Amino acid sequence: MDAVSELKRLGLSGYEAKVYVALVAAGEPLVGYEVAKRSGVPRSTVYETLSKLVARSVAYEVRADSDQVAYIPAPPKTLFSRIRDETEEAIENLRSTLDNVTPKATVHYSHTLPSRDDILGRCRDLIVSASTDLLLIAFPEELAPLEPPLRRAYSSGVDVFVAGFGADGEQSYGQAFSHATAPADELAEDTGCRLFVLVADRQELVVAGFTDDGAWGAFTDDPAIVMMASEFARIDISIQEFIKRHAVEHVPQWRLESEAIRNMIRGGSRKPVSILRRLNGGRETSVTDGEIAGRTPENRKRRTPSEPRQTPGKKTNR
Repeated sequence: MDAVSELKRLGLSGYEAKVYVALVAAGEPLVGYEVAKRSGVPRSTVYETLSKLVARSVAYEVRADSDQVAYIPAPPKTLFSRIRDETEEAIENLRSTLDNVTPKATVHYSHTLPSRDDILGRCRDLIVSASTDLLLIAFPEELAPLEPPLRRAYSSGVDVFVAGFGADGEQSYGQAFSHATAPADELAEDTGCRLFVLVADRQELVVAGFTDDGAWGAFTDDPAIVMMASEFARIDISIQEFIKRHAVEHVPQWRLESEAIRNMIRGGSRKPVSILRRLNGGRETSVTDGEIAGRTPENRKRRTPSEPRQTPGKKTNR
């Protein structure tokens, strides 16, 4: 890691960062020309840079044995603590000021998230800015990179509820609920992807689908859509907790016993996923009706026009 680059991110100029690193590395007071030699900062500029650091208490003037003015750095721990305190104070002041000048939203936004990085980055934004609660439905592959910001949000007082797919695991933040309706791989097969839903403060939403070779999703703050997603997450979590507390058995078998339910689950979920992928510019995957229903076109029973349909999903003219 480049210390100079990181110090620049904290607000120091390039020359200031180089001078500070040189002072820390020296381990003893340095006079101006020594600082210039060790830091690579031009001698004509180094004294001005040192004066700026002294003014900000990033460095201090001391008297060397020869009665020359020399310089020592503020201890890194002291500097970082000060920067953290000043940054947090500035953020709080800005939050209060901007809240007072921000008008009530009259326009709501939705936009696509065409890649895994875009989706997870937007999710981190929502998690960091959350103030009341977070509802999350995710597979382990997507939950893992979001755990650090989720943990920080929980530590700051945000309620975190996670419905996870796959094996039960220990979670050091919020409340975790494991899906008991079917194995994770079967659920992913039903939807054609690893389903992902994140609702922040019941006001913002990211919904997405992940596969081994791609991802696609969308963000919105439209109240109607967010409300629907919130209710979906709340009901989903409630169902999993009910199953767990009441030791409901044979739930996976129930999903497979009825062909009508099997067709509804697989046929009704793969199509929206296909549409969402296409809207995000992804490669369209053709799924036939027979494949959706778990049957091939060759062994699918043919029906005459007069024969009543035996499976749900009947099309009607509206």
